[in-house]
Amino acid sequence: MAAVVLAYEQAANYRQLNPDLTSVPSAISLDAAMTPTHYGLADSSHAYSHHGSSSTILGRIDRTGAIETLTVPASRRSTIDGNYLWSPSTDSGGTLYRVDLSTFSGYDTWSIDAGTDSSYSTITDGIAVDDNGDLWICTRQAAPSPVRPKLTKFDTSAETFGPSYTIVASVGITDLTVAISGTYAYLTQRDGNNDAFIYKVDLSDGSLSASLDSGLQNPADLIIIGTNGYLLGTDGSGVVKLVKFVLSTLTIDTTLTVAADGSYSRLTTDGTSIWTAGGNISADQVHKVNASTMTLDVSLTIGVSLTARLATYFDALTRGWVVGSVGW
Repeated sequence: MAAVVLAYEQAANYRQLNPDLTSVPSAISLDAAMTPTHYGLADSSHAYSHHGSSSTILGRIDRTGAIETLTVPASRRSTIDGNYLWSPSTDSGGTLYRVDLSTFSGYDTWSIDAGTDSSYSTITDGIAVDDNGDLWICTRQAAPSPVRPKLTKFDTSAETFGPSYTIVASVGITDLTVAISGTYAYLTQRDGNNDAFIYKVDLSDGSLSASLDSGLQNPADLIIIGTNGYLLGTDGSGVVKLVKFVLSTLTIDTTLTVAADGSYSRLTTDGTSIWTAGGNISADQVHKVNASTMTLDVSLTIGVSLTARLATYFDALTRGWVVGSVGW
């Protein structure tokens, strides 16, 4: 019962793990008042994640276990490019903010300009960096239905927005995720039936090149390795699955069952393996998948918890980090 109470309180902590998943990690407490976030990421020296009831606390931890926190605008997803962490906020104003990781003492902000229809600037989800170091931000409307997402570019050198493209053929409502390969962006989002669709968009003009029903529901994360994309989600029965699809043709290559049930979020890769973490009422696990063969190499049970939102990520792929509730 004590573990259940602790998990219900949703205090956040980190756990370190070996990328080979050979041992159960010990917990490092972040803050008893902080709620774990959906997503995290890492660079060569620190792991980062958003916390708090509105995800307004950005926490980071180094390899010694030293923790720092910074109050930031509310956000769900971030990306690191060089010495900066970029994140589109989920506040009503539609804000892009940048944290200088060398100081970790404050942030710069820009009001997101998604074009002539300002309603597209107010709700933000995904963010990705292209080959030129510029950002592409997923924004969407709160209404009317069907909600159409937009992709908006932010030139990091000129610090200006545009162009902005409406993805007119989409049927999604939320959970926007974007990954970029060359001159194409690949988006996934959840429709009114929770089905996960993938859209291939030409970044030169915003045209929709192809779309694909992934066969999954509740999309969690989308990554690209070489000529393939990988989407994590669940099927209609709650089984956690990973879909591998071919970028050039936008067709499904393989679907792998990762776990019988649970809630999963972040995908991390070194180009050969893929890691993800997730949890349900009985056990939280971290999984390692061979990206080429789409086989499950190893699963490591890391504790018992009620947490439904876990993130796994690696700093230089030498140490793994998982963030979740203290119920572990």
